Amino acid sequence: MGIDDISRSEWEVLIRRDGKPFTRSERVCSIHFNESNIIKFDEFVINGEVKRLPREHFKLKPGAKPEIFPDYPPYYKPKPKKRKSPKKRSSSTTPAIQVRAEGNDREEAILEREIENPLENVLVLVDEETGIQPVNIPPIVAGEIEIKPNIPAIPPAPEATWFDEIDTLILPNGNWTKCDVIRKEKKKVFVHISEENGIQIDKTVVFPALMNQNCEPKIVLRGTCCYEGDLVKKTVYNLKEAQDLLEAVHKIKLCGGTGILENPYSKNCDGAAKSLKMIRCDPCHKERKKLRRMEKKEEMIKEKLEQKRKQKNNSIRNLKTSKYKLQEKIKRYRKKIADAMEACRKTKKEVLDKAIKSLPEAQQEAVRSIFDASHRKGPRGRRYTIEWVYECMLMRIKSPVLYAHIRKHKILVIPSETTIKRYLKNYTGTYGFQASLFEMLSQKGKEMSPQKKRGVILIDEMKLTAGTYFDLEALKVGGFVDFGAGDLSAFGDEKVEAYEAAVGQLPGGDPQETAERRQQRNSMKKGTRGEHLGDHALVVMFQPFQGAWVQNLACFLTKGAASEDELTKIVLEAIILLENSGFLVDGVVTDGATWNRSMWTRFGVSESNPSSVHPCDSNPDRRLFFFSDYPHLLKCMRNCLASKKIIHTQEGDVKLDHWDAVVEADELRLYGNREAPRLTKEHIHPDAWSKMRCNLAWQFWSTSTAAAMECYRYQMEDGTGTSKLADSEASSKLCRLVDRLSDCMNSRTPVAALRPNSEMIKTIDEFLNWMKETQDYLTNKMHEAKLKAEKARVAFLAKRNKRFRCAQSNILKERDWVFSESTDVGLKVTLENTKSLLQYLCSDKPNLGYKYLMTSRLNQDALERFFGLMRQSCGGNTHPEARMFVQLFRLLSVYSLVKPLKGSNITGGDMLKTLMSLDDLRNMTNNERKKEFDKRLDEIIDGGDHYEPGHIEDVVARLEDHDYFKESIDEFALVYVSGFAARRSARFTEGCSDCEEALTLKEKDSATDEHLLIKLKTRGYLLFPSNELVNTLRYIEHQILKACYENDLEENFLFLVLDNLEKSSAKVAMPLVGCPLHREQLTKYIMKFYLVLRMHFACRRWNERTKELKKKQRRHRKEAHLT
Repeated sequence: MGIDDISRSEWEVLIRRDGKPFTRSERVCSIHFNESNIIKFDEFVINGEVKRLPREHFKLKPGAKPEIFPDYPPYYKPKPKKRKSPKKRSSSTTPAIQVRAEGNDREEAILEREIENPLENVLVLVDEETGIQPVNIPPIVAGEIEIKPNIPAIPPAPEATWFDEIDTLILPNGNWTKCDVIRKEKKKVFVHISEENGIQIDKTVVFPALMNQNCEPKIVLRGTCCYEGDLVKKTVYNLKEAQDLLEAVHKIKLCGGTGILENPYSKNCDGAAKSLKMIRCDPCHKERKKLRRMEKKEEMIKEKLEQKRKQKNNSIRNLKTSKYKLQEKIKRYRKKIADAMEACRKTKKEVLDKAIKSLPEAQQEAVRSIFDASHRKGPRGRRYTIEWVYECMLMRIKSPVLYAHIRKHKILVIPSETTIKRYLKNYTGTYGFQASLFEMLSQKGKEMSPQKKRGVILIDEMKLTAGTYFDLEALKVGGFVDFGAGDLSAFGDEKVEAYEAAVGQLPGGDPQETAERRQQRNSMKKGTRGEHLGDHALVVMFQPFQGAWVQNLACFLTKGAASEDELTKIVLEAIILLENSGFLVDGVVTDGATWNRSMWTRFGVSESNPSSVHPCDSNPDRRLFFFSDYPHLLKCMRNCLASKKIIHTQEGDVKLDHWDAVVEADELRLYGNREAPRLTKEHIHPDAWSKMRCNLAWQFWSTSTAAAMECYRYQMEDGTGTSKLADSEASSKLCRLVDRLSDCMNSRTPVAALRPNSEMIKTIDEFLNWMKETQDYLTNKMHEAKLKAEKARVAFLAKRNKRFRCAQSNILKERDWVFSESTDVGLKVTLENTKSLLQYLCSDKPNLGYKYLMTSRLNQDALERFFGLMRQSCGGNTHPEARMFVQLFRLLSVYSLVKPLKGSNITGGDMLKTLMSLDDLRNMTNNERKKEFDKRLDEIIDGGDHYEPGHIEDVVARLEDHDYFKESIDEFALVYVSGFAARRSARFTEGCSDCEEALTLKEKDSATDEHLLIKLKTRGYLLFPSNELVNTLRYIEHQILKACYENDLEENFLFLVLDNLEKSSAKVAMPLVGCPLHREQLTKYIMKFYLVLRMHFACRRWNERTKELKKKQRRHRKEAHLT
């Protein structure tokens, strides 16, 4: 319990703590007080009744003091008084003086403290052993002291000194008194009693008994401070000095303290001020300053806190005001919005169309959709125009994330992603040509100029990751080689006849051969696992001569590269379909692969005959031109030089060492400027990856490389260059020639385009002449060497009289190539066809309206960008999977289809209507397969004699007796999957309670050991399937495993399982699940779900085994390479 400042001094007397003073933070426990002095309840008088309310914090009654001390500390326990024997007791009958304070409790405590410790200004009147000598009490306290006759006499001092006469000292005034104290030694005590703040002893002078003539009195001020200052003498030698000391003590001005109630005096206070003018001593003065500073600091902190509190209150008040204002503003705006929506509902369509007439068409559709949405409370039931759906489809294809953001935050009224997917679903993602695509191209081309509908076809392959997947729409296993439908019957009889006629025009073509043969090869029975899995995607693209657009026509899934026969037929089909759609095809662009060159041969293209008869035009002036991708040819030229090291020309030798010499000379200039800074060792000696980089080949044949050779060759004449470039004149000329040729074959702007009779045509002719001259030079040189060797062989054989035949005629027929046969033929055919195509397009007869040709439209840059986009969109894998590739191909094809050309009159909505109104051949085929699938399921369910649910074991027994295929089924996994099937099949029960009970166990306690896996994995939500459902799925699982071990995984694997089920159901009827009224329909749904689920599992397991096999093969190849 806490104490105040007045009670602290009183309690210090009662609670002995070995001189330790009380502080404000200390408390006294309630166990030291009587219960009667503690207030634990508050009493109230209510309606005449006294009510007691318990207090949370106890309170002391006024004047309460600690009186109970059960566990005293060692220093607190008083020493017990020993009773002396009667022999040692004093026989004096001198009455003792007993002091009793008749004042209040505080004065009584002061007198008790004075009796206990005389050294601390306590007036002691009783000695512990011999008693206390009576003293004279001053008048001020005479009425408060009672004298009793039991005080023993003090024995006389052994010697007489001036100390014996100290009683004769004159007291300074009436407030002083004197007394004797006898304990271990005799002492004279002079006490000054002050009446300023009540009766209290403020000055005490204690003269100890003199052992010698001198004495060191002890001066106590305010009862606590032993004064040791300079105002009085420390040592007294006679009675006069003692009188002077007493007078000096009387004149001492007591220290006034700090003047602060919480800390009245300093700990170092000596009790006296230095002079009468001063109020307090130096320690108290410093303590006062310190406390005042602390008070000011506290006041400043309180002021700051008060300011912050006021600011916080003001900010809270302002926030509340702002909140109220904003709420009111929201209410007003909501009311305005409601009024505006009501006005929108009442707005007539004619008024709205008139108001938004000046807006663009797309913005008009957006406004109409917003006004239409105001008539409905939620997103359901909204109707969108086909034009607005078209705009939303473009936004969804461009950025799915942005589309979701716009719909989530209701920035525009747009259909859901499900609706967009429903529109895109009509244009199915499939391999092969699709009729809907060419129908939309025809619709798109009606508003295009003839110049924008003429172009070339680009063909190239892209590597894919081989893998299988189950196509739920087509009900077949995908991922195998797929060339599409296999014929042109879906496009009309005219296209079939045109195709057969085009095949007949080919050199060695058979007009009777149609696409049935290709379909037969495509659908042939698969051999070993993974043998016919597709791992390449062949893409066909149309690129016009004018316009910044391209169109993907089709993609085909192949095993490796497609053969020349397949390529020939794909090119013919693409040309026929484009020509019938209103587009004109004048050329075919491929790379330099062997199968593409073989395809050229099928069309009759050679070095001497660079073009072919157009398959869709009988006009002899119109030809079908074939081009090889020029950037690819540039790489082949560099790679051939890197492998040959040297090319002999009539002007000199073109050596690879010349490029090495330039790089070595540049490397000597470590920090200086270089002649060919971009040329590195990677350009000259490329690895497998660098060989495919066009930019390295472009820099290899650049003018800067030629300039570096010439500069170092010039420095060699001055003696500062390298001698390796002494014969580099032919190399530098070839670099300049190839660089100018690259500018001609890669023009991208009308300013740099190829025009008739221009300098670019001369550059092309110059390069063709260089190739012809170089080839003739190499051929003649090769002939001379071989003829010389043949003559030597003839002479050698003639000496031995052996018969021989001269091979001179065969030698003269052989030819040598500048780079390689494929590269030389590709360069000649491409350059000749470029000139011929330019002449055909820009000629006056027929007048096609062309003035120039941008030759970048004759390479495969657009197709390579498309492949890069596909690789980037398909995730982290370098090669995408077949299913993902065809899905992205569909989206990109639709985007380029429905996007109208700039300046055309046709809208995207018209093209989208065309897309939505078409019935694609794939959709027709899928619908037929679904009908067949449902029909065969009904036949399986209806076949055989059905048993009641209680006799299911007989069905299983008969099934095992009549089937010699034995394969163990994991019962735990089967039961677990059956529980999943029960949950998914519950929605097909049509609300029948009997069917729902037939799917699961009635009581989980009846679960058998077969349900162990469910028990181990469940968290309380897994279903326990019924025995009827488990037996039905066991019946199906048995036939699935049988089909897996008897057949390889193929496209129609699902129907192979149905064949096994039909054969089995003919012998033993399949168990049914459900009530008698719905069990056929419910069992059909369960069969559908489980068969589709198992097809997905089979494809996934196939892919896992294929990946493991590839890893094993790679490891074996690596080990074989190391050994």
